[in-house]
Amino acid sequence: MNPQELFATLEQKYQLPQGYLARVYQAESSGGKNLYNEDSGAAGPFQFMPRTAQSMGLKDPYDLTQSAEAAARLAAQNRAYLQK
Repeated sequence: MNPQELFATLEQKYQLPQGYLARVYQAESSGGKNLYNEDSGAAGPFQFMPRTAQSMGLKDPYDLTQSAEAAARLAAQNRAYLQK
């Protein structure tokens, strides 16, 4: 599955706006070009910090499918929190 298909599937699953994950992917890692931030320690296509990755159950932050799924779950959790 290509990234756009993956993102669209996850956006639908987690009820996120269409194109949301692609925008985050681009902003966080320049579309997968910068997978590690030495200054902060953020890693992977969605730039997860180690503690956040662990709390989201993300085993391999460099795996696009795992990272995108965790990013989608995190966005859905944040949306639910903000709606309270």
